[in-house]
Amino acid sequence: MATTGPTPFTDTEHGILREKDGELITNFTAQILKETRYTDGLNTKTKLTITGKHRGNQLPTITIDSEKFQSMSWVLSQWGTTTVIAPTQNAERDTRAAIQLNSEPEKETIYTHTGWTRSDKDEMYLTGGGALTKKRFNRDIRVELPPELSNYRIKPVSDPRAAIRASLTLTTIAPKPIAWTLLVATMRPPLERTDYALHISGRTGTFKSEITSLMQSHYGPEMDARNLPGSWSSTGNAIEAQAYRIKDGLYVLDDFVPFGTGYQVRQLQKTADSIMRGAGNQAGRARLRDTSDFQQTMYPRGLIMSSGEDIPVGQSIRARMMILDLTPGDINTKILTASQAKRTMYQHTTAAWIQYIARDKKNIITKHRKRAKELMIKHTGIGHARTPAMLGDLIATLEEFIEFCYDAKAINGETATRLISQGTDALINTAKDQERHLTETDPAELYATTLLIAMQTGYAHVRTVQGGIPESGSDLGWTSKAGVGELPTWTHHGQQIGWYCPERNELLIEQNIAFPIVAKTARGQLTISKNTMTKRLKDGGFLTRTDPSRDRNTVRVQCEGRVRNVIALDYARLTKTQETQE
Repeated sequence: MATTGPTPFTDTEHGILREKDGELITNFTAQILKETRYTDGLNTKTKLTITGKHRGNQLPTITIDSEKFQSMSWVLSQWGTTTVIAPTQNAERDTRAAIQLNSEPEKETIYTHTGWTRSDKDEMYLTGGGALTKKRFNRDIRVELPPELSNYRIKPVSDPRAAIRASLTLTTIAPKPIAWTLLVATMRPPLERTDYALHISGRTGTFKSEITSLMQSHYGPEMDARNLPGSWSSTGNAIEAQAYRIKDGLYVLDDFVPFGTGYQVRQLQKTADSIMRGAGNQAGRARLRDTSDFQQTMYPRGLIMSSGEDIPVGQSIRARMMILDLTPGDINTKILTASQAKRTMYQHTTAAWIQYIARDKKNIITKHRKRAKELMIKHTGIGHARTPAMLGDLIATLEEFIEFCYDAKAINGETATRLISQGTDALINTAKDQERHLTETDPAELYATTLLIAMQTGYAHVRTVQGGIPESGSDLGWTSKAGVGELPTWTHHGQQIGWYCPERNELLIEQNIAFPIVAKTARGQLTISKNTMTKRLKDGGFLTRTDPSRDRNTVRVQCEGRVRNVIALDYARLTKTQETQE
């Protein structure tokens, strides 16, 4: 396919002819049929589809990365030794130029992600099968997602009112703090990028997967409880890649269940740490290629809605999540069954919501940011330092979503006012409950509780500073048996990790010995170093004394006739913490 106008090269039946000297620089001809750009919203890769002829015979049509075209090594690797570039000066350079000049490739852009992009100054929301604009569904836009994400498909209807009402009914499927938080979070991703996630926990039989699948169905009706897009059983790299592709959408990550060996539990917690930090920081882990240059980093670009029988550990991770507890009986099974029958409708709510945003995207986002900041300031003091920002963001989303429902004539003004009030109260209750989850995972609190558990379950013990048996020996790693007369016989268990000082009611713990035992007893939940843990114990008020003269959190104490370097723990505080945790 020749370009319009003469070029310095001519395709002949014998090969490519260089006009200036009449020399054949190849024994084949080639044209670029198609130039395909694959974009993930941040990075673009181009592939070229090339055809050719050799001695009048058609060569196989091939597709190569555009980077490989430059070197021309693809000719030999793809078409074999019969296709030859002449061994003359500049022959490879001229062959490359001749193919480009003598081609008029079809050009196409393929999007490999969901969510917002711009085309011809028009806002488009990408989904499987095309793109939503403010007025229509454009099927001419090509979106290619990995097979496991192929069910992300949203299509609009001319009248979405019934679908919107069906979505609002989901706020009655569970206690209001749970139901409203889930629905508002589901509607949140199309507004803009989020820096937090949701996690819903509950034992088997509480219908976690069913309720999260109803939320996920807002982004594709095929994503039911058996076909959710993400699973914690996948590798960390796979989860990162999937969460990166789902831009401005909801990504349900199911089945967080730490089990197996200690190593397997730690690996799952490590994956959770990476994914949730990526969501909170909006950044991925940098990686090096073999050539020592950096690979593209991947991080969640939508909103993660995680579920499981347990909650990821770590105070900083939990601070990046809104955590919901689901208990048996919370889900109204009658409403659940009716809602499952309407699964195909929920996508129409999302489609109408997206088109509503597309009509005035810039102003809606500006309004949302301003309102979220106002609400964050209003609710400062609730939960962790991050909690007010999450709460403000969700309430601002609630207000805009209900305004959309009213604009679509799915509800009247009185209902809109009532739903905003009801939803706001529910979200505030959810936010207030976050403090409990953060306290449960405080490293110092966890260490204190686990230290006592290690002794009470026979993994460790302490002696008195003179080497004797502590008065409360049964709590400190000792068991008694009936002895001669009225005197019991005491037996210690596990390794000695320190001493008890009754005068000061202190536990004097050798951290080098104790910390590995406590960490093992915690089954992967203690993820910080020994020195950091000691500092956290000090900050948490667990240490009765430190050594300012040495600028150390440890103290030197005479125990069993020797000077020991220990941390001095308030035993009364430890036991109180354990009682609170229980």
